[in-house]
Parts: sequence; C-alpha cells; structure tokens
Amino acid sequence: MERRMYIKRDKYLERIAKRGENGMGKVITGILRAGKSFLLLTIYRQYLLSQGVSADHIIAIALDDIKFKELRDSEKLCHYIAFLVSDKEGMFYGFLLEKNVLDL
Repeated sequence: MERRMYIKRDKYLERIAKRGENGMGKVITGILRAGKSFLLLTIYRQYLLSQGVSADHIIAIALDDIKFKELRDSEKLCHYIAFLVSDKEGMFYGFLLEKNVLDL
C-alpha cells in the first residue's frame, strides 16, 4: 500500500473542531482545487473517527458525483439524509460537496 504525504492543516482542523458541535452548519469556501474536500473528507473525518464518532454517523455526499446526481433535487436530498439517520441516535456529521457550477 502506497503511503502519501500531505499537509496536516492543523490550524484549519482546530478551527473546524472547535466549532464542530455548536448545532450550526458550516460552510468551507475557497478557490478551486485548494483542498477543501480533502480537509473535510480525509483530515476532519480521521479526526472525528479518532474522537469515537462512528463511521455511520459521518455522511458525505459529493453532488458532482454521477451516483448522487438525483440528490441535486433538494427534496430527494432531504429524504435520503432522513433515511440515513433514522433509527439512530447521537450527533451526525454531514459533508455536502457542491456541484461545480462550471459543469452545469
């Protein structure tokens, strides 16, 4: 298995983790290809798992992925998320990665 090196981005992780459970949604913005998705889906996800968050309580949906195409409809997205969290207790973490507007 190949191991890849990456910048840890401790400053950003600390900022997200500090505000992670205040009940409000977060928006991570930045230029294209700056590492926003990597920060959330790899670094922050690993952090959450290390804190004891169950993997099934971390929901990631990349709206530019063809397998999630139908979830670009907000009603279908809400139903899908409700299905994933039904019959489960505790805090959930949802990562919605937007569709690149250039692809529209």
